[in-house]
Amino acid sequence: MISTKKNKPITHVVKRDGRIVPFNEEKIADGIYRAAASVGGHQKELSKKLAHDVTLIVNKNFSAPDMPLVNEIQDNVEKILIDSGHGKTAKAYIIYREYRRREKFKKGRLTEDPRIPYRTMYESLLWNLEHQCETIEKLNKIIHDGNMPDLVRAFEQNYNRQIQNIAKEISQEKDDVKLIIVAGPSSSGKTTTTAKLAHQLNEAGMDTVALNLDHYFFDLEFHPKDEYGDYDFETPEALDITLINQHLAELIAGKTIKMPYYDFGKGKRLLNVQEKAILPNQVIIIDTLHGLYEPMTNSVPDENKVKVYIETISQLKDNDDRFIRWTDIRLLRRMVRDSASRG
Repeated sequence: MISTKKNKPITHVVKRDGRIVPFNEEKIADGIYRAAASVGGHQKELSKKLAHDVTLIVNKNFSAPDMPLVNEIQDNVEKILIDSGHGKTAKAYIIYREYRRREKFKKGRLTEDPRIPYRTMYESLLWNLEHQCETIEKLNKIIHDGNMPDLVRAFEQNYNRQIQNIAKEISQEKDDVKLIIVAGPSSSGKTTTTAKLAHQLNEAGMDTVALNLDHYFFDLEFHPKDEYGDYDFETPEALDITLINQHLAELIAGKTIKMPYYDFGKGKRLLNVQEKAILPNQVIIIDTLHGLYEPMTNSVPDENKVKVYIETISQLKDNDDRFIRWTDIRLLRRMVRDSASRG
């Protein structure tokens, strides 16, 4: 049984469009019932009980005159359904919730921030629910039971399908595409994704040529420093953006360039080291932290380039029911990578 603090029960909630409406437990029960009915469950009394549990936990976390957001209440509905063992209903509720959001968006009742990948977040959570790995506790159980290799294989299949779909979309525009950019934060998987994407594009008849932007770093002494006084390799200003643009334009125009070579051990760059050229039917592919930074590739017209942004969108909850931050996942990956391959 869920206990509550002696909070004053909430009376109103804030909808996504900013409207303030009365809190209604019956609407919560109706949403749960609709989700359950879609997977064969028709127990109205159980829906009412679960809705009441949602009300209890909401009133534990909020107190009038505070007004929770409607999505905060829906998050608690999902939690109650999952914690109560109603996984199928939880999945159906998530689908129903997304459908309602889309319908309202189509009618112009919502605005959507294009920088937040809601669809991908939603699909990631669904995948985790289907594979029973949406919490650290469940993930640890999979590891303890020796089933981690199966989970990794399932994820690899899903990951490869996503890359195949991206390659298919790009190949449909192959007559116009001259530059493909794979962008994303540190340790998000850019190098692996770029290699897999290049392979899929080559299979689809597009001949890709990689351009390594690491060789375009300025000498270390010219690098900007971060707030700790360390040389910052992760700022655009550490790269010779002017030379990158010049070489991209010349390659696409059919000219031969002389690439620099950067010695990370010495922190020095040598100019005009390696000749490089591409054929008229070839496409340049690069992976870079700064792929969405317009000055990085502004010598290439927008209609001739495709940008793919990747992120470690891991919809995994900790023991306090909070989603693990994507930055923390990437930090762990970077620590493992650097320990294994970079000393």
